Amino acid sequence: MQNPDGAMRNQRENADNVDPNRQHDYEVGSDDNPSPETQAMIDYVVPLEPLWVADLHTQGGMYYDENENPGDMFHSSNFWPNASGVDPEAIELSQQLNVAMYDHAEGKANAQLSVYPGGDTVNIARNAYGARGFGSILNEMTGQMGDRGSRMEGQMVRIMRNENRAILEETAEGTLRDRDSGRVDEIPDRPDFGEGGDWPWEASTE
Repeated sequence: MQNPDGAMRNQRENADNVDPNRQHDYEVGSDDNPSPETQAMIDYVVPLEPLWVADLHTQGGMYYDENENPGDMFHSSNFWPNASGVDPEAIELSQQLNVAMYDHAEGKANAQLSVYPGGDTVNIARNAYGARGFGSILNEMTGQMGDRGSRMEGQMVRIMRNENRAILEETAEGTLRDRDSGRVDEIPDRPDFGEGGDWPWEASTE
């Protein structure tokens, strides 16, 4: 959990009212980052020079397909770096990660994956790590909130676990790079935010 203070306060921002997920473009060892939580992550991750980074999040919802069928809810929305200046090879690897997740999880245990409608600023984790030359994938799990019930929560967690296990296994096996990155076009777009509902921290806690 990168933002423990925000989690305890039921808010997106940290204790200083700074969004930790918009501060990822600082250099290692920077004293200027307004989010010490994010800086700690940068200082730990970047020196490792990872092949890729997976950024796990919760999104609101529920998000349904064009038929608004409750059985066709998008359980997970993923994305790759799209900021200007990101190395094309990092983008290709990131898209291969998305395709691997899609192939391993789509349709299994009712899973339905989509492309997250993410921004293109380099301060977002997905883009910042891509700009550093690492593969990068955003993995947003739908509806990680208590009102879904324990069965739904368990299903969501299993789907996200399966997605991330898939890219770990394909990396270890050396098959990830055989993926056709162009197949990300097969993954459906997630509906815009306004069609999904409130964020957990925007709901009333009274």
